[in-house]
Amino acid sequence: VNDAYLAALCGGLGRYHEILGVPVDAIPLALPVSLRTGADPASGNRFAGVTIAAPIGEPDPAERIRQIRAQVIARRSEPAIDVIGRLAPVLSLLPDEALQGVIDRITPPDIQASNVPGYAQETFLAGAKVDRQYALGPLPRVAMMAILVSRAGTCTVAFRYDTASFSAADQLEKCLQLGFDEVVELGRPRPATKAPRTPRTPR
Repeated sequence: VNDAYLAALCGGLGRYHEILGVPVDAIPLALPVSLRTGADPASGNRFAGVTIAAPIGEPDPAERIRQIRAQVIARRSEPAIDVIGRLAPVLSLLPDEALQGVIDRITPPDIQASNVPGYAQETFLAGAKVDRQYALGPLPRVAMMAILVSRAGTCTVAFRYDTASFSAADQLEKCLQLGFDEVVELGRPRPATKAPRTPRTPR
């Protein structure tokens, strides 16, 4: 699901860049990856952020999924993936001015995307069934934050973006919709094709 979600997002962003007349092959996209193992306690969370070269210029949605999956697997296996988490206790001891200097030297990605798993079963609030859940994330020095939330077999995606970076809002919405439509279409069952009937030879 995560690979398809990111591929759909990339398809929409690729179309948006093409409409603006500035097609590009890839852009930096940050996403969290889980570092949990069987030894971790059941409660809590443990993750690290990785950045991939999002293939927004790849027109084939299936190939985009393949490229994204390969990059995420490679980033997850890097030995230094949790370096920031390990350095956090030391960084917290720095004076505010020094810490700000470190942060200013980190180049933020263009896009950040998260996938938040929700309840697998139906849920209710004051007796009313919850049909959908939306998550609107912050913009931590990025142009767009996309968050997918899954709940009882239904996924919803919400986008929060900087209007100075994405000035053509109507075009952006249409492009993102097309990006998700083509990936969803990949998962639809194909109708079975009947073999052509061989005409009988008259006797």
